[in-house]
Amino acid sequence: MLDASAVLCLLQEEKGAERVAEALPAAIIGAVNYSEVVGKLVGAGIDEATVNGLIDKLQLKVVPFDRIQARFAGSLRATTRKLGLSLGDRACLALAAAEGATLIVIDSERARDELAAIVAASGRRQDRDPESRAETCVWTRDASSLARDGVPAHAFPGVPRREAGRLPQRDFDLGRGLGLLTVGGPAAPVTAVLVTPGDGEKDWLHAGQALNRLLLRAATQWVFADLNSQPLEDVAARTHIKDCLPRPGFPQMLLALGVSRTTRPTGRRPAAELTGL
Repeated sequence: MLDASAVLCLLQEEKGAERVAEALPAAIIGAVNYSEVVGKLVGAGIDEATVNGLIDKLQLKVVPFDRIQARFAGSLRATTRKLGLSLGDRACLALAAAEGATLIVIDSERARDELAAIVAASGRRQDRDPESRAETCVWTRDASSLARDGVPAHAFPGVPRREAGRLPQRDFDLGRGLGLLTVGGPAAPVTAVLVTPGDGEKDWLHAGQALNRLLLRAATQWVFADLNSQPLEDVAARTHIKDCLPRPGFPQMLLALGVSRTTRPTGRRPAAELTGL
């Protein structure tokens, strides 16, 4: 799914345009984001006929912005105001939700406290479990590692941040002294849960697609997420989280969203190593 900034990047031949071009044949764009592209180009002084010609050459598949998406985008206004998301941003998130997954923003203090308590209790149980600790050690890297997968030392603190009313950070360090991330500054202002209507393989795929689109769109506004799926591997914790959500759905990912003006790239393995026919 493309947002306005991706299409403008391609049309203006900015850095990253080649990656947008590669994704173009299978990509879609929401009608609101399409309108943003037209508005930006016309606002830059390009006449309407030329703008239409430029965009038509891309052969974009435009998805209508229907009533359900409009309602969902509108419902996000209050809870995403802290992140500075525009109507186009919220429309893009609503289109991601149309994939078959929904982002539930936990906006009441009581609900955040309850969710944080469930996650904290689950984390303590898993931190004491030898198998869980061993798995964490396998997937965390020290500062000298050149691995292109796993969690690098710069991405987690030596001591996880745990504050009342906020999702507690997962303990990747486990007392080994590897974590280099500095803990400080304000806590992430938005807590959310990504849910799906069912819990089968198709729902997991939809959750992954929606999460990918959500994170990409958020990153264009310098909004980043602290992701935590570990508590959802605990059957009791997942059931408790599901039961306390304000809307029905199966929780697939917990997110703490906040604005950051600095970030570091994370190593990625080549696609050929992860896919096969």
